[in-house]
Amino acid sequence: MAFFHYVILTGKTFYTKNKVGLSLFFLTIVLICYIAFGAFVFQGIEGRTQGIENSKKILNIKDSILKKYPQSVEVIDEMIKKLKEENLFVADAQKWTYGNCVLLAVTLITSIGYGHLAPKTTFGKAFCIIYSGIGFLITLKLMNMYTERLTSLSEGFKSNVFQAFRCRKPFFVRLFHFSIVMIIVLGTFVFLPAFIFYTLENSWTYFESTYCIYISLTTIGLGDFVPGLEADHPNGEFYRFGVAAYLMIGVTITMPMMTIATDFWQNYNKEYSILPVAVITEDIPIKSDSKPSYGAVLIHVSETTDDKKNLIP
Repeated sequence: MAFFHYVILTGKTFYTKNKVGLSLFFLTIVLICYIAFGAFVFQGIEGRTQGIENSKKILNIKDSILKKYPQSVEVIDEMIKKLKEENLFVADAQKWTYGNCVLLAVTLITSIGYGHLAPKTTFGKAFCIIYSGIGFLITLKLMNMYTERLTSLSEGFKSNVFQAFRCRKPFFVRLFHFSIVMIIVLGTFVFLPAFIFYTLENSWTYFESTYCIYISLTTIGLGDFVPGLEADHPNGEFYRFGVAAYLMIGVTITMPMMTIATDFWQNYNKEYSILPVAVITEDIPIKSDSKPSYGAVLIHVSETTDDKKNLIP
C-alpha cells in the first residue's frame, strides 16, 4: 500500500514539474493519430470509388467517340487524348495510396493545400471540410505551444549574447543573434532538405527544390512542385511519410522564426532589458506556523538600486 502511495505522489510531482512538456507530448501524439485516421478514411472513401468512376468515364468517352468517329484510328487517337485530359491512366488510379493520403491530410491541417489530391465524392468532400476544420485547430494549438518553447530558447540565447557583448551596440548584438538563428534554421530546414529533394526528385533542379520548400513552409502551396508525386518513385510510400513529417516540423519551425524576425525588425536598435533582482538573506518562516529558517528570497528591484547586489538571471 505504501508503495502505491509513493508511486502516486511521485507521479503527481512529476506531472506538476513537467505539465507543459507532457501536454506538448500528448497533443503531438493526438495529432499524429489524427493524421493517420484521416489518411485511412480518405483512402477508404476515395480509393475504392476512384476505379469505378474511372471505368464509367472511360466507357462514356468511348461511346461518345464511336458515335462521332467510326474509323478505328481516329477513335484510338481521340480516346488517348481524352484519357490524358481526364488523367485516367494507371498512375492516376494508383494515386490514392496511404502515403499520398497521409500527405493530403498534412497539407489540409497545415493549410498548405497542394491540390495534388482532391476528393471526388460528396461524402469525401464533406469529410474533408470537417476533418480540415478540426485538424487546423489542433495544429494551431500545438504550433502555438511549440512556438512558446522555441521562442523561450531563442530569448535565452539572446540574453547570453547580450551579456557576452555588453560593449557592443544593440543593433550588432541583435543582428548577431538573428543571423545565428537563421543560419541554423535555414541550413537545417531549407538548404539540406532542398539537396535531398534535388537528389530524390529526378526532374528537379536545386533551385526548384528550394522554391518548393519555401512555397510549402510558408503555406502558400501552389502545387506546381509536390515531392513524392510520381507513382513509380522508389520507396514512394516511405518517402511520402518522410515528406509529411518534414512538412509538419517545418511549418512548426516557421512560426517562431517569424516571431524572431518580427522582434528583430521592431527592436533592432534597442537595448535588451534584463530585470535585475536583489538577493536578501534573512531568517524567515517558511510557513506561518513554522519556526524561522534561513533562506534566500529573490525580489525585483528598481534599476536605480545601488545598495543591493544586483544579479542578472
